[in-house]
Amino acid sequence: MNLQLIEKLIAWSQKQFKELPWRKKRSLYTTMVSEIMLQQTTVTAVEKRFESFLKRFPSLKTLALSSEEEVLNEWIGLGYYRRARNLHKAAQYFQSHFQTIPDQKEELLNAPGIGAYTANAIIAMGLDRPALAIDGNLIRVLARFYQFQGKRSQLESKIEKKFLQSGMDRYPISYRAFNEALMDLGRTICQNDDPHCSLCPLSSKCKANTNHQFDYLIKPEKKQYDLSLKRVLVIKSNKILLYKRPEKKWLQGQWEIPTFTQSCSHEKFDQYDWDQTRTQKQIINEVSSAITCYKIKNLIFKDTKLNTSEQKKLKHYEQKWFSWDDLETINLAHQSRKILLSKKSR
Repeated sequence: MNLQLIEKLIAWSQKQFKELPWRKKRSLYTTMVSEIMLQQTTVTAVEKRFESFLKRFPSLKTLALSSEEEVLNEWIGLGYYRRARNLHKAAQYFQSHFQTIPDQKEELLNAPGIGAYTANAIIAMGLDRPALAIDGNLIRVLARFYQFQGKRSQLESKIEKKFLQSGMDRYPISYRAFNEALMDLGRTICQNDDPHCSLCPLSSKCKANTNHQFDYLIKPEKKQYDLSLKRVLVIKSNKILLYKRPEKKWLQGQWEIPTFTQSCSHEKFDQYDWDQTRTQKQIINEVSSAITCYKIKNLIFKDTKLNTSEQKKLKHYEQKWFSWDDLETINLAHQSRKILLSKKSR
């Protein structure tokens, strides 16, 4: 990709998207926060939470000194709460070791929760130095532009190699603006299933557009499993019983309706304790959802208490009764929130 084409791309991006809040006043800290937020989350969702998060945690030090519960509560609405824990751990590490965010990639990568993408994002967009923050959008744009094909790791390697060998890392450009422009192009124009090539500032030199061949990613086959979860709405005196999810399990640290495995086609499934002590006749509702490789059937039950078997399964976990108003402020798992709000609205 030559200099003239990159300048055209940057001009297109800055005309369209310069008002995104994390771009208005860049720093290493705001870049780290925004880039971890944006992983696996839409720009619209992050726009709603970014400024309030910075108001609550305006500096690396305030974030590092906050509790995990405080951070998770401020993350509500962004999903994938592991990212919030990673951000918190990284902030604690940087504050402890440097009292700031370091400006060397090797030191960034030593922090828990910081991988190659986030480190390169901090270098490229926080410091405006030559680097590519290679995420799904960059892979899609550049793999199509150069007509690369392969598995994700192979594409990342090819793109990084092309960036260095072609001399793009020595262009007199803003690498912050270049990375932002590639991300903008990937999420708005060069979309996965419906690329709008007529609107793309790179279309004249794009090999995928020239050859009308847009496939680039070889995806490994993923096995799908059927999972039935028993979710028990325990409501007494207008209070709801919830339990806190344990470490190293799905939804770690979040509050959830008492939940048990009813059945699963994956025999090694161990995210929830197994319990089949309620009958089909007791089901009050059934809701479908999905997570990773599991298609989930949520079987909803209602009672004023857990039965003996269920109590035994949950006795090792923190449990607490909450009011309906409490649900607005606690770190409540998404599916549990949906189920409870549905119950309340009836």
